[in-house]
Amino acid sequence: DWRLPTIEELEKLLTKQSIKNSKGESHYVLRDFLDMMPTESCFWSSTEENELYAWVVDFGKGYDYWRRKTIKYYALYVRKT
Repeated sequence: DWRLPTIEELEKLLTKQSIKNSKGESHYVLRDFLDMMPTESCFWSSTEENELYAWVVDFGKGYDYWRRKTIKYYALYVRKT
């Protein structure tokens, strides 16, 4: 029952201002996730633009955009509790 989050679910983790983690890296992510965030912090969502593109959230830049599905980014899985 694990799945990729929708773009709307990932956007809920974004912050309006960047915060620095313990390594001194800045990310636009809720404090609870800050120290777990990788340096390259782009994550796939399950929301597709079409059969070739899907939406990603870039927590390093603080916004979302769509990318070709062949690009390697991180995946964060969620499930109902």
